[in-house]
Amino acid sequence: MTKNATGMMWVLLDVRVFFLFGIRYDGLKE
Repeated sequence: MTKNATGMMWVLLDVRVFFLFGIRYDGLKE
């Protein structure tokens, strides 16, 4: 259970970072 929760948390963090990077890249591109 703990392992699953940790994995989910890491996935969410990765998605958040990717989303933030995407917005930053888009802003820089424009």
